Amino acid sequence: MTERRQGRTLGIETSARVAGAAVTDDGLLLAEAAIDVRRMKTETLLELIRRMLDDLSLTVPDLDRIAYSEGPGSFTGLRVGMAAALGLATGADLPLVAVGTLEVLAYPHRWIDRTIVTASGLRRGHLFLGAFEWDGLRFRPRLAASSGTVEEAWEAISMIGRDRFLFVGDAVDSLRTEIEARFGDRARCAPPASPRAADVAALAEDPLRPRRRGREREGRTPSYHREADARKPGARP
Repeated sequence: MTERRQGRTLGIETSARVAGAAVTDDGLLLAEAAIDVRRMKTETLLELIRRMLDDLSLTVPDLDRIAYSEGPGSFTGLRVGMAAALGLATGADLPLVAVGTLEVLAYPHRWIDRTIVTASGLRRGHLFLGAFEWDGLRFRPRLAASSGTVEEAWEAISMIGRDRFLFVGDAVDSLRTEIEARFGDRARCAPPASPRAADVAALAEDPLRPRRRGREREGRTPSYHREADARKPGARP
């Protein structure tokens, strides 16, 4: 018996170069809008959301939850997205749902008959990695999301077993030759694509995903691609 997902969800995705927001209702996408993250401030994102809700004849209190992508991703984008989500959820007393960006990148490929390996944020031989399998309702992690060296990533993937893999994420193009050499016909590489706010909202509808209320909404730290992005100007590396 499948679980029914109910209610309206506002999803906010700001981890990559294309940021956006989307509204879903019981799994149906009602609206989605996007903006270049380099031109985005919290006020810009909130105005984008306001206009989208106006077009749907909705207000924030008409929603059932607010969801945002918590990374890994860019420092500025994630901070803006988290601040907007927290402000909206607190102001309307709505539950706040954090969704990992590695899952968001995997979501469009969920029905493929392969283990989905998400590789993101490659820099100086380090990257973020996760591996997922869709069970019809939600992702079952084969590898918990983590960061490490590329060599550590290969070792972790090899521990999964003789699965067939689909590699997705912004690091895949740079690693394609090595992926094909190591995994041969067992591996496929998906074209690069930006994570979507609609997929953040869809994943947040899962009734088993934690929904934070009251003071529980505060205190979460997004996962940044580059620690250096979070340093104060002028700080030494």
